[in-house]
Amino acid sequence: RTRNMTTTTKEDENNDEKVLQECRSKSNFYHSKFPDIPSLSSNDLIRQQSQPIDDTSKILLVDVRTQAERNISIIPNSISLSEFHNIMKGYNPTTESSSLLPFASVVTYCTVGYRSGIEARRLRDLYSLPRVQNLDGIISYTHACGSKKGMPALGKNLVASLIHPETKEATNQVHIFGSSWNYVHSSYEIKFFNRWYLAWMSLQVGFLVLVRKIQGWKK
Repeated sequence: RTRNMTTTTKEDENNDEKVLQECRSKSNFYHSKFPDIPSLSSNDLIRQQSQPIDDTSKILLVDVRTQAERNISIIPNSISLSEFHNIMKGYNPTTESSSLLPFASVVTYCTVGYRSGIEARRLRDLYSLPRVQNLDGIISYTHACGSKKGMPALGKNLVASLIHPETKEATNQVHIFGSSWNYVHSSYEIKFFNRWYLAWMSLQVGFLVLVRKIQGWKK
């Protein structure tokens, strides 16, 4: 289905609501695989980002997706997984307090929450982080941005939106990994991997899951 609209009708809104429910079902399914990792909705993330920030409330938003996905768009104020590890370089959780870190909590995200759930658990265990959450995904975020229902402004004349990683300007494009995850809001245009590259990426995710399980067994 084509989902790149410039006008909104009642039919569009009804369809978006149906798609949102499908999106939530997908996200809930993957999040259920990580019962030890609290979930965070995109609506709640936007609300938190709109509040005054201090050292006790700062969220570090970590995008665990591939660079190819990040090249299309990102959630504002998010960093890559490698950037997060650079921030944590030199930090020793056995001798240093997490209160010394420049953030209060970590929120990971991917498409719908599977890869981010894997990494949320790993980062929590690797760095003994006291507060790590798994976002419902960048697809859900498009609905939080697109609906604007009850959503606060993020500063003067600003509203929630995906942004291009280089220009930092708002964009209506989003990478959904594969066509099966086409549950975005109608105001967004989708990009996804072709089936051959998707198969390769899926193998990598499967290998990552196996590695993380082995790492867990060795504890």
